[in-house]
Amino acid sequence: MLNQTHRTRRHLWREHGRPLLLFLLFTFVLTWPTLRHFSTDLVSNGGDARNNLWMIWHVKETLLGRQPPFNLSLLYYPAGVNLLTRGLGPVVGLLALPFWPFGPEAAHNGSVLVGFFLTGYFTYLLVRGLGLGRRTAFFAGMMLLVAPMHLVGLYGHMTKTFLGLMPLALLTLHHTLDRRRTPWWAAGAALALFFTLFHNGYQFVFLGLAFPFFTIARLLLAPEEERPAIFRRATFAAALSLLFVGPFVLLLFQAAQNPFVPAGANLESLNNHPDLAELFLPPRFTLLWGEQTRRLLVGRDVNYNIETNVFLSWTGLLLSFVALLKGPRRARPWILFAALCALLALGPSLKWLGHTRFTEYGLPVIMPYALLTSLPGFDFMRAPGRFMMIGSLALAVSAAFGLVCLLRRFPRRRNALFLLALALVLVEVWSRPWPRETLLPVPDFYRQIAADDELYGVFDLPIKPTESAWHADYASYYQRYQMVHRKGIASGYLARTYAVHPLFPCVIPEFRRPQPTVLVDGRPADCAANTLHDLAYFSYRYVVYHKDAPRLGPWGEAQAARFLDRYFGDQTPLVDDDLVTVYAVPPRPTAAAGLSPTIGLKDNWYSREDGGHWARSPATLFISMPRPHDATLELIPGAIYEPGPEQVMGERGALHVELNGRPLTTVTIETGETTTIPLALPAGVHTLTLSLEAGNFRPSDYGVSDDTRLLSFTLRSVNFKIRQ
Repeated sequence: MLNQTHRTRRHLWREHGRPLLLFLLFTFVLTWPTLRHFSTDLVSNGGDARNNLWMIWHVKETLLGRQPPFNLSLLYYPAGVNLLTRGLGPVVGLLALPFWPFGPEAAHNGSVLVGFFLTGYFTYLLVRGLGLGRRTAFFAGMMLLVAPMHLVGLYGHMTKTFLGLMPLALLTLHHTLDRRRTPWWAAGAALALFFTLFHNGYQFVFLGLAFPFFTIARLLLAPEEERPAIFRRATFAAALSLLFVGPFVLLLFQAAQNPFVPAGANLESLNNHPDLAELFLPPRFTLLWGEQTRRLLVGRDVNYNIETNVFLSWTGLLLSFVALLKGPRRARPWILFAALCALLALGPSLKWLGHTRFTEYGLPVIMPYALLTSLPGFDFMRAPGRFMMIGSLALAVSAAFGLVCLLRRFPRRRNALFLLALALVLVEVWSRPWPRETLLPVPDFYRQIAADDELYGVFDLPIKPTESAWHADYASYYQRYQMVHRKGIASGYLARTYAVHPLFPCVIPEFRRPQPTVLVDGRPADCAANTLHDLAYFSYRYVVYHKDAPRLGPWGEAQAARFLDRYFGDQTPLVDDDLVTVYAVPPRPTAAAGLSPTIGLKDNWYSREDGGHWARSPATLFISMPRPHDATLELIPGAIYEPGPEQVMGERGALHVELNGRPLTTVTIETGETTTIPLALPAGVHTLTLSLEAGNFRPSDYGVSDDTRLLSFTLRSVNFKIRQ
């Protein structure tokens, strides 16, 4: 009995304990110096890490019952956001839970390290499940661990640092289709898909392509008499998967239908896809090869960024070639799938050393990615290089099959061959120490209001540091402070967010110039005039100017100063210390004193062109009413979309009007004629929605021009007349 127990423990140690320990040690080495600064700094290049930290904090707050899981009012307060369309899901927050007692930095770094080493271990389990030895399974795990698309996640993409759910899902699929195992492995496959969906949408799509691919491969490789049983198991797995993830996919689809939160981003792939050369050149972050790669590509139109690290390991390619020639038939689906992923990773059109047009005709080469992302439900994909998240996994498995062939061919040299292959893979991508970021100190004022249980808004300045910066990205600094004060803030860094601010379109993302198209009683409207009233209306209690704002340039400083001077003037600040200046927002009656109604363009308007502003239906107007008034809205349309057999534009159309989301009226609009819409508006901030019944069109679809915008109608003039 004791001998049996000893043998069991020895087997568990060799099968799981030793690989786990080795993956953990290599995780510490490959992510250095994260462990050294575990509880003081974030592993980050100053990009997305603060946003990731906020996400794992939100998961903790949700589990403690303090916040709802998806529809959250704390960002873009009080309009709120839907986190279902966010790129990073809650799984990394679960990985971070054990580390919160050591501080937010430890929670972030702990989640990164756990996800990192689980990626290697779950790949090891997949290869062991495929019937390969422990040595080759460990090698495959290490290959994925050091894959550039995995390593580069340490710059701030936590969706990339944890790839482990994909090998786990493919392992459960493999066991589901194995007639020697219980068909209830299908539940494991469905569960793995479920967690993948809540980790990252890209990885869910990758598995959605990989599952049918490897199922078909299994059917083709199986003896004919076994195929019906495999097909039944595959059908059972598909049904369970649909049961597990179907309702949440529907919720995700519904969340993506918000016409004011653009979900389709596939056209960004045109400026964000790798060069073919980057498949074969080590990434620039590598210690030995990065400078050589940079020199080879310098001066060429190659957009190197975090999304283009698609390098295919030279060692992995060589071993995959060995597997193709000498390996078993079951290795070939993995080789083919890796090749397909590499092809898709190249994006919508081929680029070679910066060139995108070829032959004397100057034609582009359309790639499969363009066809895939044109399909419904795939247009959210904007970074084709991410296909190498699963492509690197397929390459690692393919290389493991090739390594098995070599070890069997040269059994006496198997230790040397294994160590040589491992060393070559490490040498190819060995990186410089990863960057780190120190969080800014939290103002004492935020710690004071944290003791206040009321929910209200805090408006942070500067809105953004420079004119070219993205205000949502900058909001991640204020999300860090929100983790302390737990009040609403005016924006937030999300993968999919509002194209125009839902509450303060005249102030965020920038101070807009007067729009001559938009009038109040025949005079140009100043839609930012009532900002103080609007802040009070939406329950903002404080405006906070951060003196230590990072990356702040003269433009951002001037805009913040203009804001404070315009709305607070000589008012004495509530707090003025080394970090912040805080002003109290006056209550609504005081904030509304002496103000008149104003109006401005809000969602789905384009810059003014000849003839007026083009709109995409539905388009909205922003109306601020310090006091109740009856008013009349006068619209003079220009071009109007009117589809017909031989024309695109017409002279008449039906315009549906909604007030604050409720139907108000339908009017007929005619080119050049004034359309009058009576309004009875209470005090507050209102949204008027205009939708042309004919919908939208793309000029490029009709051969009018190469303009790919969705267009509906133009307005030459919008006049908001107050009825006394």
